[in-house]
Amino acid sequence: MTLDEQERLPFKDVSSLNVYKDTLTVAMRNTIVVYTYLYNHLEMMAQWKFPENITYIKSISPTLTIVASKTNFYKVEHASDADGKPSSPNIELIDWKAGFTLRSQFINVTAYGEDHVLLTRGSSKCIYSRSQGTITPVSLSGTVTGTIDPFLVVTTGNHIHIHDFEKLVDWQEFKLNKIQLTDVTEKLVTVITRDEVTILSLLDEKEIIDSIKDLESSISLVRQMSYDGKAEKLRELEIAHATQLFQMGQYPLAIQIFTDFCASPFEVVSLYPPSIRDPESTEELEIDEKAVRLLTHFLTDTRRKLNKLLNEPSHELPYHEGILTLDLFTGPNHTVEQIQTAIDTTLFKCYTLINPGLIGSLIRVENHCDPQLVVKTLKERNSMNELIDFYFKRGMHTEALNLLVELAKASDAPELVVRYLHRLKGDQLPLIIDFSKWLISEDEGYGIKIFIDSPYSDTFDRFKVMKFLQTQSDNLERMFLEFIIFELHETATTFHTRLCELYMIQLDTNPESIQFKKLHSFLQTGRYDNKTILSKFTKLISSSPEEALQHLLVLKTITLSRMGKHTDVLHIFVDEIHDPYSAIKYVQDHNTQSLFLSLIDMFQSQDDQKSILHLLSTTATTTPLFTILDIIPQFKVVDLQTYLIKSLRVQHKRHVLKNLEKSLLEVQRVVKTDRIGELEAKKCIIDDDTLCEVCRTKIKGSVFVWGKDGKTVRHFGCKMKETKKLKSLTLKEFNERHGGLV
Repeated sequence: MTLDEQERLPFKDVSSLNVYKDTLTVAMRNTIVVYTYLYNHLEMMAQWKFPENITYIKSISPTLTIVASKTNFYKVEHASDADGKPSSPNIELIDWKAGFTLRSQFINVTAYGEDHVLLTRGSSKCIYSRSQGTITPVSLSGTVTGTIDPFLVVTTGNHIHIHDFEKLVDWQEFKLNKIQLTDVTEKLVTVITRDEVTILSLLDEKEIIDSIKDLESSISLVRQMSYDGKAEKLRELEIAHATQLFQMGQYPLAIQIFTDFCASPFEVVSLYPPSIRDPESTEELEIDEKAVRLLTHFLTDTRRKLNKLLNEPSHELPYHEGILTLDLFTGPNHTVEQIQTAIDTTLFKCYTLINPGLIGSLIRVENHCDPQLVVKTLKERNSMNELIDFYFKRGMHTEALNLLVELAKASDAPELVVRYLHRLKGDQLPLIIDFSKWLISEDEGYGIKIFIDSPYSDTFDRFKVMKFLQTQSDNLERMFLEFIIFELHETATTFHTRLCELYMIQLDTNPESIQFKKLHSFLQTGRYDNKTILSKFTKLISSSPEEALQHLLVLKTITLSRMGKHTDVLHIFVDEIHDPYSAIKYVQDHNTQSLFLSLIDMFQSQDDQKSILHLLSTTATTTPLFTILDIIPQFKVVDLQTYLIKSLRVQHKRHVLKNLEKSLLEVQRVVKTDRIGELEAKKCIIDDDTLCEVCRTKIKGSVFVWGKDGKTVRHFGCKMKETKKLKSLTLKEFNERHGGLV
């Protein structure tokens, strides 16, 4: 700080001073005064009283000060108010008595690290933890003159010592001649002796670590440092240390470190004999089972971390001492796929050696094991179930099915193949079809299990399955089509048409048979191609025996009706089946004037007066009475009595309904006319002479709104007389007030 030469502060009996950034703290007897440097002068910010005289003060941070008396240490915590002035402090006594000698004269306070303060009283020194509030005595000779992270600079006689924060190990010592003054600033130690000034400079962190040969010491020091690349360097040292431990036989500790610091699997596996690290090795050596078991724990944990890392969009995860990335696993010489293969293959070999029961748990999930090794090992162990599961997970379905066919033929158990096919989805349909041929040749029922009962049958290409089943069995094809149409709700015309053809091929003309009922129902509801089925009926009828014709013609009428060929349907009922009652019912179901008259003509041509009378007496029609009488002149009035009475009643009813509808429309017209009149009554014609009801100036082309009375208008911007300001209306309010003209 630079003070004005003429500025005098009211200091009296000053026992200690402390400067921290722009703050000066002064101790005078039992009072502490805090000044801040503003606008080239010191301004008092706070004043604190203590129960005893102060001998030493040291600011540790902007909010923490350590205060010492002749017998005690105090921790003073304070904050700042809105004006930047220190608030009332929280003064707490530090229980030092377990570590210091009473009435020691020399006092010093040195903060280091993020949490620790070294308290010195005479020759005694203690470490105070700010977070835990504990005091720990330490054995440290000399006077602490400063800190250079992560070191303490200590002076003893004519020596300068460099100690680390954590273990207080003496890393380096400098002997100088009669030291008089020592100062520590950033990374420099300036020492004034009787003869010279010596400046000591701290090396770069990497140079310091590289100069230390002992790994444990390097790790301890790196943990205390703060610099870019610390996490990577610490990981490198920890893995090197773990490698040493492993080679010394300390397997649990070594593997734990490998796990914590995410060592590359290649580095760890390389420590094991060839029978573990080399998939092709057949060397048999005695292996420490404990070390192998620990390796499985490491590989399992690494596998989990790698999978989680791959699923993260950023491919980064926090871990023990830093950020976990793919580069930590792969390094410069390996890919992710190689790492995954190394992990899973080594795990497989470990399980094979120490715990074969876990092999299934590995190969039944997504894995990257070496296929040749797994297949060879499982075949040697005759572990067919595990081998099939491995084939399935690796997508080696052809190999799996070939093996299953061999087993099925040997044990007469085709169900083995069926169960595997049930696990395949639609993208494997060619394979399913290929291996189902043998099964269907053994028993058609397997076709149902494969193509209908499969949990993935809805993913199959239905057209390909239909074409394949056509070559195998009409029954299988029919059942598959029934399944996709009635269960999976397939709507494609191709499938409906083919199912209808199969029904016709397998048709039993007995109306009580299941096949006849199925075809009859499907003809009414199916989405088949009408022309194709009609042509099939023509061929079927031409080749069928006489006793079946009537039933086939009945089925044919359903298709003709769907095609709109109603006259053809009537001809079949009247001319070919000779069933006038069915014809009459058909007209009643499809009631049109032309169809009604056509049926009368057909009955006339056969001179079937009874059917004509039955039609007239049971069917309501829109055909005018005189039209019907013209085409049936041979009937007497007494024969037509029932029909005439019914016809007159219907015509009278229609006349009444027509008059009623006319009256209702007239009522609606009157209501609409009244509404239009009401709206027109509210209209206002605006011309060049129309005046605003508020400001009394002409409206002309300005924006306007209705006035209070709903008949006059005013400028939109004029203030209302009552409120002296514009009143805002919502669109809903405006419409309610003015008849909904907007």
